[in-house]
Amino acid sequence: MREIRVHAESGDEARGEGAAALGVPPEWVEVEILDADELGVTARVYVPEEPPAVPAAEAAAEGDADVAARAREHLATILELMGVDAAVELGDSAEDEVLLNIEGDDLGMVIGSFGQTLNALQLVINVMVSERGRRHRITLDAGGYRERRRVKLEETAFEHARRCKEERRPVILEGLRPAERRIIHTALQNDPDVTTFSEGEEPHRRLIISPRPASH
Repeated sequence: MREIRVHAESGDEARGEGAAALGVPPEWVEVEILDADELGVTARVYVPEEPPAVPAAEAAAEGDADVAARAREHLATILELMGVDAAVELGDSAEDEVLLNIEGDDLGMVIGSFGQTLNALQLVINVMVSERGRRHRITLDAGGYRERRRVKLEETAFEHARRCKEERRPVILEGLRPAERRIIHTALQNDPDVTTFSEGEEPHRRLIISPRPASH
């Protein structure tokens, strides 16, 4: 059974964050509230052994290979229009995700500041592929940027968690995208001494690393 523990302001928020981290629609998950305090709830979010049946229309959507091929073709065309000399390769895709890797010598224009251009391209490709009812999420990477960013975010999570435990006070992280917050939530979910949760509204939503209350 696939599951994750999250700390959020409410059960509904826990459902949304947990489903996003597990890569499934919110209606596919079950939520079990484990604890509640003034900061929110700690919940176990899990996918049941038998998730809801896939609608017939979705089941009839185009196959994995066609989704990947169309996404790759769209991306190659956009890169050419941008004047970027790069190749688009199909990466190790998951069951519900297609990964496209952009490979080239100078990919700064493709990645942009803190990955903003890459994220914008990813959004455009997802919209283009969804025109015929896709079942997959399209993820773009460029020269290994996503992996480097993930490692950097995990290092940031561990460093701030250490500081949180040493100073016994919450640490606030701002300016993170939802996917980046999920990486930090996941990195610290098994730390027995801290808990993480998000608060506020986009685009000013922030992540908080807080000491767990001492057990009595």
